[in-house]
Amino acid sequence: MAQGRWLGSPLSRQLRTGGASLLGALPGLLPTFAVVALLACVLVPLPTALVDLLLSVSLAGAVLLLVGSLGVRRSADFLSFPTLLLLVTLYRLAINVSTTRLILSQADAGRVVDAFADFVVRGDLVVGGVMFAIISVIQYLVIARGSERVAEVAARFALDGLPGHQQAIEADLRAGLVSPAEAARRRARLVERSSFYGAMDGAVRFVKGDAVAGLAITAINLGGGLVIGMGRMGYSWEQSLELYGRLTIGDGLLAQIPALLVSLAAGVLVSRVDEDGAERTSRRWLDPAMLLVPATLLLLLALVPSMPSLAFVTTATALLTGALLLAGRAAPGGPSPAEAPARVLVHLHPSATTDPRGLDRALAELGLRCRAALGIEIPPLALALEPTAPRDRWELRVGARLLLRAPLHEPVSTDEVLLATYRALMEHAPSLVDLQTLEDRLEQLRSTHPVLVRRALEVLEPIDLLAIGRAFLRERLRLPPLPAILGVVAEDHRFREASERPRHAEWVRTELAAYWLPEVVDGLRRLGTPRWVRLTPDAELTLA
Repeated sequence: MAQGRWLGSPLSRQLRTGGASLLGALPGLLPTFAVVALLACVLVPLPTALVDLLLSVSLAGAVLLLVGSLGVRRSADFLSFPTLLLLVTLYRLAINVSTTRLILSQADAGRVVDAFADFVVRGDLVVGGVMFAIISVIQYLVIARGSERVAEVAARFALDGLPGHQQAIEADLRAGLVSPAEAARRRARLVERSSFYGAMDGAVRFVKGDAVAGLAITAINLGGGLVIGMGRMGYSWEQSLELYGRLTIGDGLLAQIPALLVSLAAGVLVSRVDEDGAERTSRRWLDPAMLLVPATLLLLLALVPSMPSLAFVTTATALLTGALLLAGRAAPGGPSPAEAPARVLVHLHPSATTDPRGLDRALAELGLRCRAALGIEIPPLALALEPTAPRDRWELRVGARLLLRAPLHEPVSTDEVLLATYRALMEHAPSLVDLQTLEDRLEQLRSTHPVLVRRALEVLEPIDLLAIGRAFLRERLRLPPLPAILGVVAEDHRFREASERPRHAEWVRTELAAYWLPEVVDGLRRLGTPRWVRLTPDAELTLA
């Protein structure tokens, strides 16, 4: 009883509600936890095995940012890049501090640092130092400073040109060249672009500061190592330089190479010229295939004899797993039951038909005929025998939506079921085409007719195109191909007038009569020779 009273008490309900709210807020707190963890890396000594893993993650993350910046078609598609740039810089500096602590305290910074040092130095400290100096000069003088200048100029042009672009949008709107919705989208894209370049102007300066900090940390490692080696360890000057110089070069390379890749990614992104028609592409910058690039690089490094395979293979496995998970979410062939594609099902009691296979084949053929008659994709039409269904009636459903419920007469006629199904599909054809289907079709056409899609969507919204298509289907007319409809919309200036929206379907029907009129005439001829009657002008005036 006491336990029941506690579970029903206000305090218990408040704790349960607060716990659920906290769990729901955890995904949004992950960046905060990551920053706190990075700050802890600066203060808490880390084991060498963990440092090896973190260094491999740093290298993979830099490669991933470069691949992502090369893959986007529009700079502002990667809106999260300035934030990622700051987090990656903080991550790399935290790892630098950890490796510095290991070098100065243990003269051992892990297998990854040793492997890179041996791979570059190869027994000659002078050659390794020269290679490190060349990479540092390229990173600081060429890429970091160049990216900073490009970001500064891009931000200045974006902000200075903002009033002019806004006036141009307003002028197009007043002239009727664009719809109000298209003008709103252009304003939003303009603000988005200006905000992105403004953020990049500040974020790229962190890249330049990161390059300077990397050189300073390298000098501290070398100077501190010489002091500790000669003063505490009792090594000679040559021995201290050999030991700490080799580790310093390896650590510096593992800091400068990812910094070089991130600087290059920033430079590529801010210097990119937006492609024509790319403003309507809703493409994610992080595709599953992009994770394969850093994973492949780490696996190749793991095959090098002197490289530590465990850290590289672990990080590569995590990247491959992430790619598989992302691909599984985006795969069109594996939707969840709640998102399963709808089917048109004829629900019958098993005793209502003696030839279920024949009826199923007839329904499939009927679906093909309806698809050809209407010019739209109709969900698969099939038979569903249900022992719990009533014996005296049958139903036609699209997913969970009921289209038709009709009685069954003895003896059951297959032709009666097929005819009723055909009439129901033709009557409900407008509801079989939705906005998501239209958006998917437009996305397919963007790869083959990019200019046509862009010009048409500057005039009409997808919802307006959907209304035109449904008007055809309500009149039982075959829907013309979508590129033909888009062509009429893009070329006819009458569609730019918002007040003429009710006449859009009429204009498209008139312009594209060649697609549907012959079938109507052929149908009338099959019913009998059509007789066309035209009233005289006097009769028209009388009836008017």
